[in-house]
Amino acid sequence: MSGPGRALGAATLLAVLAVAGCDTPVAPKLDTSLAPPEAKATAGATFDPPVRFQPTALNIGWPNGSNVLLRKNLAFYGDSKGLTVTDVLTGKTVGVLAPGGAQAAGGGTPLLFREHPSVLVRTSAGERVAAVYPVAVAAAGTSRNRNRLEVVTADATTGKGTGSVVLDAPATPANGADAHDTVRIAGTHGDVVVLVFGASILMKNPETVAVDVITGRTLWRRAGLRAGAVLGDTLLAQTGTKPAFVSGLGVADGGQRWKALQVPSGSFTITAAGPDAAAVAVSDHATGKRSAGFLDSAGRLTGRISATRVGDCHYDEQAITVCSLDGDEVAGFDAATGRELWRLPTADRLAPRVTFAWHGAVYGRVKSDAVVLDARTGADREAEAGIDPIAVNEYGGVSNVPQFHPAAG
Repeated sequence: MSGPGRALGAATLLAVLAVAGCDTPVAPKLDTSLAPPEAKATAGATFDPPVRFQPTALNIGWPNGSNVLLRKNLAFYGDSKGLTVTDVLTGKTVGVLAPGGAQAAGGGTPLLFREHPSVLVRTSAGERVAAVYPVAVAAAGTSRNRNRLEVVTADATTGKGTGSVVLDAPATPANGADAHDTVRIAGTHGDVVVLVFGASILMKNPETVAVDVITGRTLWRRAGLRAGAVLGDTLLAQTGTKPAFVSGLGVADGGQRWKALQVPSGSFTITAAGPDAAAVAVSDHATGKRSAGFLDSAGRLTGRISATRVGDCHYDEQAITVCSLDGDEVAGFDAATGRELWRLPTADRLAPRVTFAWHGAVYGRVKSDAVVLDARTGADREAEAGIDPIAVNEYGGVSNVPQFHPAAG
């Protein structure tokens, strides 16, 4: 099962989406003046996986930014100023890759887009890290002011900038907000990054765009389509409302491949849950019933989830996916089969608030204690981890401050 299945509906074929114009990649600015505070700790020994973290910490960005992506010795952290790259072994800032355009103002901007999450893109030119930013294009001649989006990329090995791609924001703002306010990266495949505007099911006027970060071309875009997750070369998204389906679309061209989980009237929450599975929560508006399960890239139901709502899912990059369910439960699933392996809380155990999973370990917090569980069994593995990290690799973990804490065991 892959990250963020089912009774199948009859498949119909949508017209292949029109290919939009292309944009030439431009090099992002390297602005070292935006570097975070000086280092206070450096990493030492490696552990796979680490279950304890040192109290000393290294600042890797300004507070209230986003998720952190760790690749070997580099931490990639996107905040409102740019994509900060830090070497966690030396404590030095490699640089801050700022978008080339002036950033668009956004009073009341939803948290999701203030965060600028960093996403790994395995391109034909090597591994890249991408983050997306709103930029404002000033009026010129008879042209009005307009909002655009800039996808900034960096080399995942060196942290150096590799360019950026600028594309138009949707013509129709999502739910009446500024069009750039609600964008996120739904997933990637090869050179392609899939963006979704109005990602929440509470937002109106969603739009999905696929862009090639190597050539700079916008491959296709479709108004009304809310992308959910990318599994291999297939994008899972809700299509329609009466009836409503989960549809599988080709990442490269937007062409429809299959439909699944038809309901007469309803909505779907689609969450990446591993390399070839998405957790899908179904809300049937006609009956009021809710259900959930795992779908693979072919639209097959690979497992049912005993829950009505699915929150975040964390794939441990080996074999297990851990999902938050119905607000206060946590369960571990076999990522290949969708079979439930364990669930908390129980009569004598509390459920942690899960923050990450990596290589057989599940990280989280129970009340004031940072804990680590065994991903396959759910058993306690470490009761005093030190931090409940939002990113982990063999060198250590990152707290939500954000600070990097070297591994201690």
